[in-house]
Amino acid sequence: MDKYIINIDKLVINLSVNNSSVLRQVLTGGKIITEKITLYGEYNPIASNNRNIVKIYLNGEKVGTVMHNAKAFKHNSRVQFYFSKPKLYSGKWYRAFSRLMKELNLEYDGLHSIEIAYDATGLLKQLREWYNHSTLVGQSRYRPFGRKTIVPYTKSNDGIDTFYMGGRMPKTDDEATSNPVVVEVKVYDKLKAARDKDELYFLDYYEQNGFNLDEGVDRCELYLRGRKLNRVITDLKMLTRQDVLVSILKDYARYYLQWRDLKNYHWNNGNKKHEVVELIDFDKLKASKIQFRQIPEVNKTKLKSNKTMIRTLYSDYICKGYELLRDTLVFYILQNKELKVWTLIRYKQFNVDFERACEDGVQERIDEMEKIFLCISNGLDPFEK
Repeated sequence: MDKYIINIDKLVINLSVNNSSVLRQVLTGGKIITEKITLYGEYNPIASNNRNIVKIYLNGEKVGTVMHNAKAFKHNSRVQFYFSKPKLYSGKWYRAFSRLMKELNLEYDGLHSIEIAYDATGLLKQLREWYNHSTLVGQSRYRPFGRKTIVPYTKSNDGIDTFYMGGRMPKTDDEATSNPVVVEVKVYDKLKAARDKDELYFLDYYEQNGFNLDEGVDRCELYLRGRKLNRVITDLKMLTRQDVLVSILKDYARYYLQWRDLKNYHWNNGNKKHEVVELIDFDKLKASKIQFRQIPEVNKTKLKSNKTMIRTLYSDYICKGYELLRDTLVFYILQNKELKVWTLIRYKQFNVDFERACEDGVQERIDEMEKIFLCISNGLDPFEK
């Protein structure tokens, strides 16, 4: 497990929406499109917890999603912003965040939750060994350190696929009960999970960072939620530093990844002290150098929503003429074969709304899109001069 990388896998922050922010106009549905930024609001009154969402695109690339509770928003004007996972793995998430704050007139209002991923080879194999020879299953070689909940989860006959360890982080200060940090540590086969979810960009990500995919890649994932984190993360830019991520892993994940070796011990002032083994050698843990890559955001599992997006991009380009909308549409259908086939079959039906339109440039843009789709169907570059 000498080779490892550490990165943010999920990041959710709280944002305060100022009265002058254009984001307010789409919180209950609708869309706003400019040359730099695109907002798609989806109003869903029967959604879980009455939460509505707004998808945010910057220069044609998805940056993240705003989620808000309509009732709560009336009282505190606060929303949660979920960063797009491809944006987190591109290494440019903070730059996009800074631009959004400026473009949309928003204010950062603290960290809501975060998941930090430690990727290495052999994590799951080692944890299986300890668990299968532990007091948890009637044997007596190993025992989890302290009191914690360990839930093994099996999806196949190959053995345990996932371990969950978590609960409330034990604290000694007075505010531990009133404002705890909720912690969960998850260890699983990330390479297998990525293939099952069709997140194939992870394969390129691991190869680019020097992993041998034939040996597999396991992940130790730390989930943290709680307001007390904002005492530690006083500035969101701190999370762009690898040494900060390493410190958070040491402070919050270490407790859950320690086991007692019951057969190795020593005596200290008449007290029996068992040796402690760790899944990760935290004492040697240092900041890792990551080779980031730009990962296109293409949701292959939600074809229906992508079809709606293609229709919207097409109609907005025909009406407004922003070339960014046209380029974004072409980018998406070239990244998804199924979506491309659907678009090439159905695009002529998109023109129904514009047959009677008499605005300048509408028919020219319809003819232009006809030529672009024809080039794509013939396997040619639609923008080749």
